[in-house]
Amino acid sequence: MGRTYFTRPARGQGAFGGDRLRGIDGYLTAAAGRTACLAGLKQSFAQAQRPLAELAGRDLDDETARRPCQATAARAAAGRDERATAQAFAAAAGDPEVQTDAGKANTLDGRRDVKVAVSAGRPRGAPAGAADGGRRDLPAPTARPVVAAAEEAAAFGGRCGAEARRLGLTEPGLLNVLGDGADWIRRLSRQQFPGAAEALDIYHGAEHLAEGARRARGEGTDRARAQAERGRARLLEDGYAGVTEWVGQLGGQIAEGGDGGPRAGC
Repeated sequence: MGRTYFTRPARGQGAFGGDRLRGIDGYLTAAAGRTACLAGLKQSFAQAQRPLAELAGRDLDDETARRPCQATAARAAAGRDERATAQAFAAAAGDPEVQTDAGKANTLDGRRDVKVAVSAGRPRGAPAGAADGGRRDLPAPTARPVVAAAEEAAAFGGRCGAEARRLGLTEPGLLNVLGDGADWIRRLSRQQFPGAAEALDIYHGAEHLAEGARRARGEGTDRARAQAERGRARLLEDGYAGVTEWVGQLGGQIAEGGDGGPRAGC
C-alpha cells in the first residue's frame, strides 16, 4: 500500500502525513518497535529475526531490529535520573546490598566485558547452617535497580558510585557487596564503598573448590565429588580458615608428580 509523502523543499523537510498519528517513527510503528526490542533483548539481533517472523509475522533484518533497541536504551539512560527508583529504594525494606558481575558480549568492537551491578534491598532470612547454606531460596528483594555497561572496570566503578549516591547509599559501612572474588570487583568495592562488608557468593566459591578437587582427585570421580562437597562444607562452616585447612589436607593426598591419584591409604 502506498503512502503520500509531503515535502517542504525550502526548509529541507519531508514526512509521510499519517505517520505521526499511526505512531510510526522512521520505519516501525510503536508496537512493532516494542516487539523488536523484546526479541532483541532476549538474543542477538540476527537470531531475533526468526521469532519475530514466527510469532509476530514481522520480517525484519538484524539492522532494523538493532535500531529500536539502541534508541530505546538511549532514551532509558537519558531519563534515569527522572524515574522514581531512588524514592522506591529508600522506602524499601531490608538490608542494602550490591551484587556485581561481568560477562562477555559480542559488540561492533569485538567481544567485550559487559559489567552489571544490582543494588537491592533484601529482608533477612532465617539463619542457615552449613548443611543448607546455598541450597535455599533467599527472601525476594524489595527493590532492585540495575546499572550495566560495556566499559573498563575503572569507568564502571565510577558509574556504581554515582548510582549509590543517587539511591542514597552514602554509608558504605551498612552495605554488603557480593561478588565472585574477581580482583576488579574487590578494587571497585574498596574504592567506591570503603568499609562495606565484602562477601564471596557460595556458588562461585564452591565452583573453585570443585575445580581444585577435580584436579587433585581426578575428573568425574567419586573421590573428587566427595572432596568438593567436603570443601564446600568447610567454607560454610569456617570460611577462609576452613578452606585453608581443606587445601592443606587435600594437598597431602596428591601422589608425587601431581597425577591426581591417591596415595596409599588415602
